[in-house]
Amino acid sequence: MTGPPQGRNCSSCAQYSPISMKTEGLPPRGGSAAPRRTFARSGGARPLGRKISLNLATALMCFAIGGAAAYDSAAESVAISGRVVDDGSTGVSGVLVELSPTGSGGGRQSAITGTDGTYSIKVQKGWTGRVRPKATACIIYSPESRSYTNVSADQSNQDYRTGYRTVVISGRVTDSSGNGIPGVTIGGLTAFTGTTYITVVTGPDGSYRHRVLCGFSHPEIKPAKPNHAFTPVSRNYSGVTADLVNQDYQGSRGSP
Repeated sequence: MTGPPQGRNCSSCAQYSPISMKTEGLPPRGGSAAPRRTFARSGGARPLGRKISLNLATALMCFAIGGAAAYDSAAESVAISGRVVDDGSTGVSGVLVELSPTGSGGGRQSAITGTDGTYSIKVQKGWTGRVRPKATACIIYSPESRSYTNVSADQSNQDYRTGYRTVVISGRVTDSSGNGIPGVTIGGLTAFTGTTYITVVTGPDGSYRHRVLCGFSHPEIKPAKPNHAFTPVSRNYSGVTADLVNQDYQGSRGSP
């Protein structure tokens, strides 16, 4: 009879599994007849007696190998887990956290943070790579990513903090000859110094530059200076996600 299949794949071990059991008389050691167990298999029953049949031993071997394989697979996995929070340390849900490179993690290649901002990703022991929350047009994370080398144990408290990109709106206010007009207030644009808000005003060369949060919107950014009129009268911004330059105005003396 051929032995069990080699390796951990015992799908073909079914041919060695017990199908049915029946008893026949068998002289025991003491002398009186006792039930004799036989093993039913294609080709006829084989007596077992006081020995374990090769078929039963093979079945047990396959069971042990399969169980060991499952145990080894679980033992070879470790978890990378943490939390994504905002500036107030409140959990941020729905953030996609990804592995790079993928295909070597031994489990899920990404996770989405739960309602409390937590995530957990399984990787194989020895995994080397990077984990990062996926940024959007306006939202970034600190740190941007985390690198791992030959991971051998669970990695907890792998946290990230959200932040927002900023973009710059800049331009120049000039007269008809191209000379800068200083002291022009750019209404609708204000700068926060950490304690107070200040108005954005053009410099000596008529230029201005202001940083706003990504996604900035305002229906009317309007230059103003006593006894001056400007073209265009105002500018409208909606969902700004990149720097805007040359946001210029031309001024002339006269009634505003």
